[in-house]
Amino acid sequence: MATYIETHPTGNYHIHAEFSWSTEVEMGDLLYGLVRQIKPDLVFEDGAGMGHATYMLGKACLDNGKGKVVSCENNESYYQIAAGRVEGLPVDMQLQSTPCCPAVEDADFIFADGDNENRMKCFDRAKPGCVFVIHDTNEKALADFVRAKGGLVFNFGRGFGLIIK
Repeated sequence: MATYIETHPTGNYHIHAEFSWSTEVEMGDLLYGLVRQIKPDLVFEDGAGMGHATYMLGKACLDNGKGKVVSCENNESYYQIAAGRVEGLPVDMQLQSTPCCPAVEDADFIFADGDNENRMKCFDRAKPGCVFVIHDTNEKALADFVRAKGGLVFNFGRGFGLIIK
């Protein structure tokens, strides 16, 4: 995997990712660790992009010996790339918009990284007790959303929030 490296203007952190808009490599590692620890039966991903995080989520389920990932991506080109990347893993790739996917309601763990509006809709549809990770909380609206729901915001990389619904 080619790596994009960007230094934040403050010099406080670097973003390591496949592309400038991809999920950071370190975020993928964090997701892997969370899924390994929590051992959810169903993981839902909103916005697969090129599939780096999807791969890490699926690999964690495989290594757990249980669980599967349902990942929605609405861009056909990205969907094809992500689907190829996760071949052989317990991942069900779906070419559709997240609000249409019923799996979000049954998920034990959700990684929300699609359109901002979809991320909030995912949370509204999530079941009680679901572990909800939202990406890109360096965007004020997303950070405010996480805090309003009683979650924690971590300002590393592009930021992420963690909420237990």
